[in-house]
Amino acid sequence: MSLAKNAIALASFVAVAMNVANAQTIDQQQPLINEAAGFVGIGGNSDQKLAQTFTVGRSGRLIALDLPFACGGATPTIELRRQSGGRPEGALLRVINPAPGDISPVYEGFQRLYFSSGVNVTSGDELAFTIRVEEGNCNYAASPAGDTYADGQGFFDSRPNPPGWLAFKAVPNVYDDLPFRTVMEDSVSASAGNCVVPHHNDPNTGEPIVLPITDDVPICRCFQDEAAFEFRCGGFHSDFLVLRSIPQKLYAGQKYTEKWEFIPLTELDGPVRMTIQGGGLYKPQYHDFGYKTKPGQKEIYTVKRVAPKFKDTAAGTAIFEYNMEDAANEHLKSFGLETSVELIGWK
Repeated sequence: MSLAKNAIALASFVAVAMNVANAQTIDQQQPLINEAAGFVGIGGNSDQKLAQTFTVGRSGRLIALDLPFACGGATPTIELRRQSGGRPEGALLRVINPAPGDISPVYEGFQRLYFSSGVNVTSGDELAFTIRVEEGNCNYAASPAGDTYADGQGFFDSRPNPPGWLAFKAVPNVYDDLPFRTVMEDSVSASAGNCVVPHHNDPNTGEPIVLPITDDVPICRCFQDEAAFEFRCGGFHSDFLVLRSIPQKLYAGQKYTEKWEFIPLTELDGPVRMTIQGGGLYKPQYHDFGYKTKPGQKEIYTVKRVAPKFKDTAAGTAIFEYNMEDAANEHLKSFGLETSVELIGWK
């Protein structure tokens, strides 16, 4: 078995937990790094991919991963998945596609990468993250030898080995796990639910924006309606409410209707433009709410959809743009609702 390793010059090692608007807490971690062991390659001639399984320790919202790697011009794709048989092959929950420049070309220790919207998890959930690079290569810090994280396992997929995930522990004299940390939203702090910031990196600082709940920002939540067999997500804005409903259980390739309900809470300053994309849609769709709807009235908009023909969750968003005249916060003018579609199997 072949595991691709890289050796590159090191910058000084710094492990810093960034603190943005919401308090954040490390849940699972394997923080030990063996700098003398060099780096594990991602991409390159071996087309190597890396993965790490882990077990959630506390219920709440998983919002970010701390990963120690550097990319010299390459753009990695980081996926959060459920485990399947103890391997990183279950349903896809979220994808992080860092923008060019988000990952340092020089190794600087752990870097915090945020999901566009958090993931509700429960203590005991068995999850995994995977990292791949389509072009170029990245370099991931190595762990000390041995089993340094008891509740998961590191994997790699690399040529010339046959395709498929191999456990690190199958390679003699190699560590069992990758260095990593999972980041939870602190339950005692305000939570932005699953609201999405359309441009979630501050254009001036490049830092991720995490929305607090105050009187001047939207609130988003999802829940399952067991009696109605529906899955519903709602957004609460100071001027209006919006609610999305889809069938609770969707099979790959299933046709279904997505229903949007819009209720103004006051006289609006203008229409609310909704742009929905992803979640199985081939191209974005647009709809303007509020042209004639009076406060307290309900406006309904429906979309005919077909669930994606694969078993993973298909990420999607609905972005709301509202030219609010007295907006106290930019997110009152533009915010989004996460609209992923999780499939339960083939139809």
